[in-house]
Amino acid sequence: MNIALDRKFEEEYHKDLIINVSSVYSETIKTNVNVKTLGKISSGCTILAIHDVGTNHQDLHDFFMLRTMRPITNRIFTIFVDMPGHEKGAKPIKNREYPSLHSLSESLIDVLKHFRIKSVVLFGEGAGANILSRLMICHPNMVNACCFINAHSDCSSFLDYIKDKITPKKSDYMNYLVSHRYGKRVSVDLKPLVDEYKVNYGKNIEDENINHYIDAYMRRTSIAIVNKITHPILLITGKNSLHNDQAEKFYIKLLKHSSDKSVVEFLDLDGISNPLREQPKKVTESLQYLLQGIGFIASAPLRHRPSFSKNRSMSMDYYDIPKYLKKTSTDMSEKMTDCMKESD
Repeated sequence: MNIALDRKFEEEYHKDLIINVSSVYSETIKTNVNVKTLGKISSGCTILAIHDVGTNHQDLHDFFMLRTMRPITNRIFTIFVDMPGHEKGAKPIKNREYPSLHSLSESLIDVLKHFRIKSVVLFGEGAGANILSRLMICHPNMVNACCFINAHSDCSSFLDYIKDKITPKKSDYMNYLVSHRYGKRVSVDLKPLVDEYKVNYGKNIEDENINHYIDAYMRRTSIAIVNKITHPILLITGKNSLHNDQAEKFYIKLLKHSSDKSVVEFLDLDGISNPLREQPKKVTESLQYLLQGIGFIASAPLRHRPSFSKNRSMSMDYYDIPKYLKKTSTDMSEKMTDCMKESD
């Protein structure tokens, strides 16, 4: 198992990468949002990346700066957006209601307008994936493709919401976030990551603001899909993740509303909870294939063949999958073969 993000990447891998940090005013939520960008805006491909609860943009930034991500990061323009109050040094947000996930999704349109971006690839984890899913549904003409990790499309259960409201202690919120990110049963391999997360909890993000984002996530409404899905969507989760069932439900919902079932893919990784930190190479390979499938970063070598739903054939679980899900993975494999031939 490949554990953890290697934050000590070698600088020469990204020495020419342009990094900017700015504050962009959002008319939608009436506040400034912190934005970090990587690369040149003229790259042709733009990724909009939104972080999960309990983290900020730095979490996804670390992933994009991995050495394995070099073929992608050095060829695209990436926009990372901090949710309100999640930038380093932000003051506690008080005396006003924190924006809903829908409002947060609409605020991202203000960010894209600021950079004069007309279309993007969406990349989000957890709550960030839910926010971007709303943007995808409401503004489909602005979306080229989506990569969502541990994504939910349904509203939070009543018990989950009540649990959140009656656990105001810092330790309770932290325990909730550890379960949210790494599952209820933390493996020995994951323990260093969990310990690191606990040590750093609240150091760079104000506790109160973390709780606001969690509360907004708990109050989320169900995502209703009203139009046919036409752009590629990749959902990634781990079999040990608390979000596995919800991610698969979202997958089935998307399939039902897709013009072509082959545009929606589901990557279910064995033995892990957190794909970004436990299997970053798998995520990288899958993201690269997704981008190349829509005509971006064609010059980037595709060294490994990502296995989507078909990887379940390695276990008995595969035989429990409906036939149409198996067909989707077969279609993806055929496209993958064609893509590899073109890259050779």
